[in-house]
Amino acid sequence: RDAIRSATVVEALRLLADRIHAVDRGGAAGREAGAGRR
Repeated sequence: RDAIRSATVVEALRLLADRIHAVDRGGAAGREAGAGRR
């Protein structure tokens, strides 16, 4: 379970970083794209 949990954390951090980069790049457009992906 620890391995699964750490993998989930890694995925969550990756998605979070992806969203942050998108917002930095496109501002509101990037934010909408991030919301649309979810």
